[in-house]
Amino acid sequence: MSSRRGIVRDSGNCTTPTSSSMYSAAEECRNDLLTLEERTQAELKEIERKKLLRRISLLRIRAAKARLAKYDDNS
Repeated sequence: MSSRRGIVRDSGNCTTPTSSSMYSAAEECRNDLLTLEERTQAELKEIERKKLLRRISLLRIRAAKARLAKYDDNS
């Protein structure tokens, strides 16, 4: 059984990770997660905006149809 535990291969070189490099990797991972969360929130807001615009369009169409029906009834 090989005892390679704790050794990291970085660009072809085998090194032992230091606490600062592990902290840096953890910080980068956390930043990536925050960026992902921000993108997800932005996408959700965009979806909600599109839903709202679609609903407004449908309400306008219904109102126009109602006006036409009322106009036809009066004629």
